[in-house]
Amino acid sequence: MAQGQLDAAAQIFSEGLAICTRLVALDPANTNWLRDLAVAHGWLGDVRMEQGQLDAAAQAFTKYHAILARLAALDPANTGWLRDLAVAHSRLGDVRMAQGQLDAAAQAFSEYHAIFSQLVALDPVNTNWPRELAVAHGKLGNVHMAQGQLDAAAQAFSESMAIFTRLVVLDPANTGWLRDLAVAHGKLGDVRMEQGQLDAAAQAFS
Repeated sequence: MAQGQLDAAAQIFSEGLAICTRLVALDPANTNWLRDLAVAHGWLGDVRMEQGQLDAAAQAFTKYHAILARLAALDPANTGWLRDLAVAHSRLGDVRMAQGQLDAAAQAFSEYHAIFSQLVALDPVNTNWPRELAVAHGKLGNVHMAQGQLDAAAQAFSESMAIFTRLVVLDPANTGWLRDLAVAHGKLGDVRMEQGQLDAAAQAFS
């Protein structure tokens, strides 16, 4: 994948998927193997997205999501599986956006957002959770922009920016979070431009 050899990556991921499928068939109750199978579908979906094979990517991400939804239902207190399920929603949203299925993308990103809201409430000191929640706000903002729902987009980008601001205050030397905060300002500037609020846009871009 990193070398840009997408056909080779697809072949390797397909072979990994086949092995995981056989293992799950041997022991369908083995939750570790089920999770491995889900991850294998996710990897194949990633390479299909890179290849521009959006229907194949959507099919892979749908299977990825379905397995993780089953696992989360088995143990709703397992925050690792909840996180995995949220990421599956996000990937489904990404492919639906690419396919132009904006309502489906908004639904998927809303589920992504809801799970990370739950995780933040469960463990407020875990900084990984609020960052993911901020990303979820940003993805919702993107789809609202595409839908022409500018007020909703502005609200989502503002929420994202507020979370990143709090994270940067916690660790001003974290360059990843600083970059995230800069991007959030840029997104808010974009929507203010679309709304015709030029002074607010200039402020955000500044």
